Amino acid sequence: MRLTADVGLKRRERRDAARKLRSSKARRDARRDIQADVDKVGILSLSEINDDLLMWSHYSNGHKGICLEFLATDNTPFFGDAQPVRYNDQRPRFDYGDDKFTQLEKIILTKSAHWSYEKEWRILRHPERGGRPHEFPPELLVGVIFGCWTEPDHKKLVREWIEAGRTHPKLYQARERDDAFGLEII
Repeated sequence: MRLTADVGLKRRERRDAARKLRSSKARRDARRDIQADVDKVGILSLSEINDDLLMWSHYSNGHKGICLEFLATDNTPFFGDAQPVRYNDQRPRFDYGDDKFTQLEKIILTKSAHWSYEKEWRILRHPERGGRPHEFPPELLVGVIFGCWTEPDHKKLVREWIEAGRTHPKLYQARERDDAFGLEII
């Protein structure tokens, strides 16, 4: 926390202001305000890996969903905006010297080190910076992986969407490995 003489507060006033900011009510209010700002940001979460058991369990309705595979590089439209998530044992510290967007990005791009296996990247869209729903170029969708337990009707629907589209990504099936706890993508 930085409360400096530059804002016109005397030493005692700074000390009193800092004490108030450390109160539980002030922390609750600050968290509420920050969460309200975070809730306005559009977030697309992506991963470098496609075959992690826990991720399929957490993010695809217990292996019933699908995984989309994109061609993505630093120079690819839309996906070039992806930023790596930082995994840390400490929560990001609030710095009153940061502008609102820098502070939000610190929060949104930091997760507990426990989640580091996800190898996550995120694309952020701030509504106050002209962020809006964004369509990725369709040719960047290069693969669709069906989960181990994706319903046949859902597979049929996805295939119909692909056939009706301009691009034709490869289709894959996730399957439990026989020899170990894990998945193979075939």
